[in-house]
Amino acid sequence: MANLSMEGNYSCHDETGRLLHWTQLKLGYPPSKPLVHCTASNFYRISCMWENNQEGSFPIHYIATYRSPSSNIFSCPRDFLRNICQIDNPQMFASLPYVINITAINPIGRRTTLLDIVLFDIVQPDPPVNVTAEPVFGSPRRIKVQWDYPPSWGSQFKLKFVLEYKLLRYNFWSRLNTKMTTEIITDAIAAQLCAIRVKARDFFDNGKWSDWSSEVLVTPWIETTTENIQSTVTTLMMDFIHTQSQSTDPTLSSNVILSSSDVLDRNIVVLISIAASIGICIAATTFVLWIRRRRQESDMNDILTKKALSLC
Repeated sequence: MANLSMEGNYSCHDETGRLLHWTQLKLGYPPSKPLVHCTASNFYRISCMWENNQEGSFPIHYIATYRSPSSNIFSCPRDFLRNICQIDNPQMFASLPYVINITAINPIGRRTTLLDIVLFDIVQPDPPVNVTAEPVFGSPRRIKVQWDYPPSWGSQFKLKFVLEYKLLRYNFWSRLNTKMTTEIITDAIAAQLCAIRVKARDFFDNGKWSDWSSEVLVTPWIETTTENIQSTVTTLMMDFIHTQSQSTDPTLSSNVILSSSDVLDRNIVVLISIAASIGICIAATTFVLWIRRRRQESDMNDILTKKALSLC
């Protein structure tokens, strides 16, 4: 009926108080069963980790071994700073699983956990890296997305991917399945900020999908606005007038002398031509912007409709 409060030093004394004997009493429990979890970020190494959630006054040490599919027993090389051991170059097409054996030992007793491991069931790539997204010039609904294989994944084995994208302010994701590391999104919403992410899995559907990559943000290519066109045309007009005035300067041309009325008539014609060009550009730009606004409204309605259907 002992409990932990009874720990301490106990001693025996004679009638005169002289110490006859003493002993130290320590109380505790056998270790709890280790909780073992095994992962593989590629086909070249299995990593097994464990934890013991029981606190006590006795130190615990662990023995890690594994049984191969050929029934041979091996010590599992471990990191003594962390509760982890690794199986390198496991057999990929073995008919039997690996069996990991983690035994926890303290002075009171020992507990063992056995775990079957099938490499094809636990393999899970790390997320894709170097994900980038950029607008496609001249295409307000296209975005080019690129990424790389995770460094931990061997080049000998292929991956497949899922690319997801959405408007930043909404939670509805569109999905694109691909075997490539470069894709073009063709139905982005013009002039709207998008979030993009990618995940990976073994090409032949072994194991699990990776976690998602970090999200990247991008806005599709935006057409030139009316204000930009007006500013550009005004600048060109001023440069042209300045050039014309320099070409009619008598100090620059000693052989050609034009009357003031000829110069005035030429400048009037130039100004009329430029004004007509500006009018045409503004009209064309206004029409294009109207068309784009109609498309954006239509695209937004499609997004809201898809979101409503997904909630149903």
